Amino acid sequence: MISSPSLVDARPHAEAVKAALNAALGPDVHAYDYDEVPGSDLNPNDEQRAEPVPDIFVVIAVSRRAAPPTRGGYTTGRTGWRIETRGAGTTTDECRWAMYKAAVALNEAVLTIDGTDTTPVTFESETEPQSDDGRISATALWVYAH
Repeated sequence: MISSPSLVDARPHAEAVKAALNAALGPDVHAYDYDEVPGSDLNPNDEQRAEPVPDIFVVIAVSRRAAPPTRGGYTTGRTGWRIETRGAGTTTDECRWAMYKAAVALNEAVLTIDGTDTTPVTFESETEPQSDDGRISATALWVYAH
């Protein structure tokens, strides 16, 4: 039996990740779910879809990891989670800035989700900036347990 919905529901995790990123990005740059980016065809809001795509932004995806976290060979009773951040900009430098700010926000951060602290968020891997639908983007993967 699942003792807490946030053990399997990615939505509160995504909200916590976006809050941490938005605090680090400042007032003019934002973190979004893929369907929240202004100007994106994926955005279901007609007014937001008509806006221009921001010059710099970060999109996130949060998903459960396949294997439960272990400590000393025993399962911890927590669920493993993975964060993907994709920093995007009009230039390589803007992309790298977005990725830097995401790293500042997430590296070793402890998120509070439904009143429970996560393990520190740990860096897993990242890609180099590359062309991405008229922008330059790069991704980073982060892991934690909750």
